[in-house]
Amino acid sequence: MNFNVYIKTFGCKVNQYDSEIIRENLSLDENVKFTNNYKDANLFIVNSCFVTQKAENEVLKEIRKFSKLGKVIVTGCFNKSLNIENIYILDLNKEVNIREFIYKIYDINKKENIYKNKIEKFSDRTRAFVKIEEGCNKFCSYCIVPYLRGNAKSRDINDIMDEIKILIDGGYKEIVLTGTELGFFGLEKGENIITLLKNLISIDKNFRIRLSSIDPEFFTDELIYLMKESNKICPHIHLPLQSGSDKILEKMRRKYDVSYYIDRVNCFKENINNATITTDIIVGFPFEEEEDFEKTIDVIKKVKFLKCHIFPYSKREGTIASKYIYSINNRIINDRLRIIKDVSNKTRGEVIKSFNNKNLILLTEYEMNGKLYGFTENYIRVSIDNKYKINNFYKIYLQTIENNVEYGIVLNEYSYPVIEGGENKECQQFTEEKVKI
Repeated sequence: MNFNVYIKTFGCKVNQYDSEIIRENLSLDENVKFTNNYKDANLFIVNSCFVTQKAENEVLKEIRKFSKLGKVIVTGCFNKSLNIENIYILDLNKEVNIREFIYKIYDINKKENIYKNKIEKFSDRTRAFVKIEEGCNKFCSYCIVPYLRGNAKSRDINDIMDEIKILIDGGYKEIVLTGTELGFFGLEKGENIITLLKNLISIDKNFRIRLSSIDPEFFTDELIYLMKESNKICPHIHLPLQSGSDKILEKMRRKYDVSYYIDRVNCFKENINNATITTDIIVGFPFEEEEDFEKTIDVIKKVKFLKCHIFPYSKREGTIASKYIYSINNRIINDRLRIIKDVSNKTRGEVIKSFNNKNLILLTEYEMNGKLYGFTENYIRVSIDNKYKINNFYKIYLQTIENNVEYGIVLNEYSYPVIEGGENKECQQFTEEKVKI
């Protein structure tokens, strides 16, 4: 039997990584073909996200649409308690061989002994996402992910290293470490993310490392020091805030207060050149009064985030917060969303403007409208002339032009070599003075 497969991925970089694992394993079957047009498919794989009600609604809409055209396999953060006919739930935590899973659905008597647990490429990208752990032990009051993903589980560090070496040899210039919560990596084995990073920066190849997201309590002095000393770790971090009010953070069951968060930000920016921070913020969480909201605005102005990912609070059944009686009126939430987005956009503009006339390192990723686009080491999207190469590093001189598009003047090609002592003398991103901790 021939399978025309359409893969639909929702949500985070973890899901994107898992979809690539699925794709590469299915590619081992000569009867599998992939299509970018769902109307041509007879088998659908939906890698789901149920983090918000909006995300859940979008997933369910797609599942119902696909189920009219063929069989649907659902994985990711899917609520298994939902009773939906004609779908098959794939639990990747159990490392189920996707090909065997499909054969059972179709009553095909075939055994598969080969299962790839590492990716060799990342479709349509010059940056490769590498999952190092999944699951979370924190159980923040608003979050359903620990209930759906389970407790934190780390990949073997040697497997991760092997996978990354394959990706680098395959031409990938940026490795993005991802997971449900990076801070939990290795803890159950007596390791941590520092252990992994020290191994990665020792690889003598032209590439760089980006951390996707880490919670403030895991953003330690030791990690900041390593980012300072290594030229390979990008000076950008996604550091979720969620709220600028200690009262709300406590209701959320977050493990830090605002003072600690600001301390982490200051330590990062004081010690690492060209540092930028992105964040997540929830608006309209139960008990959020006007004073609490204003405190969040104040933190945004103080920190000056490169980008704020802003979400209205979404009640998730089964979480602690779903039992809170006090809720915020939708009209008030929408008003606050408008205000906070305006403030966020303004601070983003200020941050980008602060990098005007500075030299940064750009990785070119794609061409559009006669320009090449990519991201700098501190995650600013920049365009350059299209006479240069895709998937290449360039040292650029940054200029901001019309329509909030950042334009770079190329100075020269660039590489990230490993030099004795861990320093890159050509691009000294980091000062030689002792880290301020």
